[in-house]
Amino acid sequence: FAGESWVQRFEALEKKWPVHYITKERFHGNNDVFALMGRSLMGAAVLRAQMSHSECHLLTVLSGTDLRRKEGGTRDMLKLWPHVERHMNIDPGPYIKGEVRAATENAPADAPTSWRTLFLANIHLPQLAGADHEVANMLDKHHSTFADELLYHEINSGTLIIGMTSSHAAIRLTQIIMSQYKTKTGKTDYKALLHVGVVNLISATHLEGIDYDQIKNAMQFALSPLLMCSGTFATSLVLDPGKFTFHHAGAILDGMEMYVVESLAVEGR
Repeated sequence: FAGESWVQRFEALEKKWPVHYITKERFHGNNDVFALMGRSLMGAAVLRAQMSHSECHLLTVLSGTDLRRKEGGTRDMLKLWPHVERHMNIDPGPYIKGEVRAATENAPADAPTSWRTLFLANIHLPQLAGADHEVANMLDKHHSTFADELLYHEINSGTLIIGMTSSHAAIRLTQIIMSQYKTKTGKTDYKALLHVGVVNLISATHLEGIDYDQIKNAMQFALSPLLMCSGTFATSLVLDPGKFTFHHAGAILDGMEMYVVESLAVEGR
């Protein structure tokens, strides 16, 4: 329903307004990136409203004829919108001449790919820099609880990087690890940074990609003992259950926005 010349209209907007990149990684055939895009769009509106103490409204153009739900499509994204009472839809059906055809049911299957969207946490535990086995034990205690969500982990000199399937799971496990570290060492000198991006999940202990490199490089700007996240992660987490507030901390590496996250005390899951 974009109409004619939509590419030219998009490019005109791109020249006039700042562009915020969800990821600068190439598209590798992983369609979950479309779901991430939709989640980021919804979350960006909710986050901006939260920080400006205002209300956000959703306006959609959605057919009343084609009821199929595609990952990352408008109908699929509606389930993320937290304010049902502030949603208005325009059905273009009455304004279209001729037959409106539903989406084909014979779409080609997605080709297998090791690229996927992951919610990453980089946790630095300085008092355990020489005791990676202690960090591994802390993680193992909760492996069964997060077994379906924890797809990646690496431990090196007291730094733990995890890859999860959701922002809520990533921040929950991060909070638990930070709490256990504080109990074990009596210190609050930990640092934690959360990010989301498109990565090449080669194995449960081998990860590659621009967004993976970015969270490692950005760790130098994380502040102890704060829980920090990228803007892209914030736009996802703001849609998750839980009471989270965000404080903008500035922009770093290549325009990456940084936020301080505050939440309720860690509770049993």
